[in-house]
Amino acid sequence: MKTLARDPAPGAPRAACRRCLRPAGHCWCEGLEPVRARTRVVLLQHPREARVAIGSAAILRMALPDSEVLAGVRLDREPRLRELLALPGAALLFPGEGALPASRFRDDPPRLLLVPDGTWHQAERMVAGSPALASLPRLRVDPARPSGYGRLRREPAAHCLSTVEAVAEALGGLEGDPARFEPMRLAFRRLVEAQLGRALAAGNRPRHRPPRAPSGRAPALSPGNVVVAHLEGDPSGSGALRLAALRPRTGERLEGRLPAGRPDDELRGRWRAFLKPGETVVAWGSLSCRRLALLGTPPLDLRAVAASWLRRRPGHPAEAARALGGAAEAAAAAAAEPRPFRHAAFLALVAEALASRGA
Repeated sequence: MKTLARDPAPGAPRAACRRCLRPAGHCWCEGLEPVRARTRVVLLQHPREARVAIGSAAILRMALPDSEVLAGVRLDREPRLRELLALPGAALLFPGEGALPASRFRDDPPRLLLVPDGTWHQAERMVAGSPALASLPRLRVDPARPSGYGRLRREPAAHCLSTVEAVAEALGGLEGDPARFEPMRLAFRRLVEAQLGRALAAGNRPRHRPPRAPSGRAPALSPGNVVVAHLEGDPSGSGALRLAALRPRTGERLEGRLPAGRPDDELRGRWRAFLKPGETVVAWGSLSCRRLALLGTPPLDLRAVAASWLRRRPGHPAEAARALGGAAEAAAAAAAEPRPFRHAAFLALVAEALASRGA
């Protein structure tokens, strides 16, 4: 039962909820009672996610008493995860190629549901860096409602949810009873609203740095002179990176592999042959740009250009493309691209949207 501490004397600490430990007026656990689900949930939490004020772990642990949290990045090296994977009936809640709606497993639900918890970039790297996780049967959710993050944080795409919302949606689909898990979503929305209220009261802009004026120093973008490049971890867990380069104007593609994250002479030669005079190579983020510069052509950081135009952090390229006015049909086509070209296709949408704005 939820209870509040007594009203404090003047100068004493504020009253707080004894369950969620939030100050009175900011409690998020009202009506959140333990639920027994047929499928046990194990949260695979990126270490940075543990420091996020609106994390999912506390809500899940309160709502699902038999849930568990494992923290780490290369979790396939953790003995506890190996123990769990040795049990029959494990599945991964994560979108991607081969992922099926949770409702398809209603007659034979998984006994164990492993759920990556972090930003989308962190979660993708955790799955790609763990062959044991990547090989599991995959579940996905197809929500009818947008995420409860609201104005606090934007998700990469309309179908993306917070971890706790995705778990509630998945368990509701597996058991054919979404209402049983609705209190988890409501608790998350209350947590978000409380965090947003505190941020606005303090005059802060949640999750965003102060806006920057466009520098005007970037080279002009044109759909006809752009090549987009993307790097992502190799699913084998070898530490290599996969390169996906796309010329949006013609659809030409180049795929390669960087052992230990560094290109060899063979890939450098293929890269030089792929590029044409006068083209601008673009990538997403300073780290990708530094690594791609090893091929011999320093890319333009499309993320920084998008941030200047949007005057905020652009988030995932899918979100940036939508915010810059990209077509919904083109975004749907990009989302349907196979890995590793899905990310590159979204970068092409961002580059096209920026070019139309005169960037």
